[in-house]
Amino acid sequence: MTDSTQLLLVVVLVAIGIAALIAAGCLQAGLRTKRVAYPHLIQNWQRAQRYVILLFVIGGLLVVCPPISQLTVSFQTTSSRSSPTLEDALGQVEQEEFLIAVEGGMLSEARQQLEQGANPNAAYPDDDLNALIMACINNDEAMVGLLLEYGADPDCPSPDGGLTPLMYAGENPKVVSRLIEAGADVNAVDYEDLYTPLAEACAAYRSEESARLLLKNGADVNYRTSDGLTALTYLISMEDGYDPQQIELQLSLVKLLIDHGAVPDSGPFGQSDYAYVEEIVNEQLSRLSDTDRRSNYERAAGELLSLLQPETEG
Repeated sequence: MTDSTQLLLVVVLVAIGIAALIAAGCLQAGLRTKRVAYPHLIQNWQRAQRYVILLFVIGGLLVVCPPISQLTVSFQTTSSRSSPTLEDALGQVEQEEFLIAVEGGMLSEARQQLEQGANPNAAYPDDDLNALIMACINNDEAMVGLLLEYGADPDCPSPDGGLTPLMYAGENPKVVSRLIEAGADVNAVDYEDLYTPLAEACAAYRSEESARLLLKNGADVNYRTSDGLTALTYLISMEDGYDPQQIELQLSLVKLLIDHGAVPDSGPFGQSDYAYVEEIVNEQLSRLSDTDRRSNYERAAGELLSLLQPETEG
């Protein structure tokens, strides 16, 4: 029933009620004036009075019911809106308990939460880390295995940056292997196309074994990110790799990449990889006074530079 029809019906009922009251009043006054006993008329007047009251009640209900129904609908709507909010709040508490268990390496607690329906891809709302990434950062192979067992996405990206678990796993080859076995993309990139699993394994984690696993499973050794870096160029750009304590590892990683087809180039440095590395190596050599350390460094650095030596046209 439309609002206009409802209003018209109320007006008609009220008008009928008023007319009936006036008529009944006149009838009663006439009967009393003539002092004639008409019991059936008196009885009918009393019935009419009840009917008039009923009409007013019906009219009043028609006026009041829409607001009540609207209030009921509004309450139900508000309840339906507030209930999920409460459920969300409770769910958020349970989710944080699960994430705390994952972050703390509490395997049995995490398993219990997962059995109760915890989301294996859950992430803190104000953080850029999800459960699987936290387990990778912690080198927690068992936790990684548990999350994957309960359906965690091996490529589940961090909420803001879009980095995948494999980009955080490079320090532990066993974790890298578990992720690859679960189907992780060895050529994944973040949202801004700045990071790859191979570049992180080499430059950030300095893990030759992890890099070897990625290359074995199809990592693109010459993929260039949006800032112009390949895995090799990214590795070369890490100046701490030329520290006397790190030069051997740097050499091994560079050799691994070149053996798998990495091509030295000018990169983003405005000079060849060779010239860039030569400059850093010479600076390091100028600081070394110990004869034995200098000799070892020169050997490793020389081999490294020979790998990066541009081919001469002959």
